[in-house]
Amino acid sequence: DEEKMKEAVKEREMKEKQANLFKGLKFFLGREVPREPLVFMIRAVGGEVSWDSSVAIGSTFSQSDASITHQVMDRDPNTAGDMVLGRYYIQPQWVFDSINRREKCREK
Repeated sequence: DEEKMKEAVKEREMKEKQANLFKGLKFFLGREVPREPLVFMIRAVGGEVSWDSSVAIGSTFSQSDASITHQVMDRDPNTAGDMVLGRYYIQPQWVFDSINRREKCREK
């Protein structure tokens, strides 16, 4: 049936788009955010992610990495110390909302 075929193709395209939702983005997690679910979700949609090595083993880059695009924190960015120009400071909810919508939400 042609209608079902079109629907299947559309669904496959949506899944491919979602699988690459965060492709090319590099996230650094603050110590106050839920690390395990965020790492799983960010990597599942193509993003790179790390955290402070004092929080847990397995971190792959430090907070000072100039290629980080998004820093995930659950507090006021003004209390974060030195802010890096060109880096988005977002809350964990931004990650969840973007994945649920199957598109990146606006970074404020």
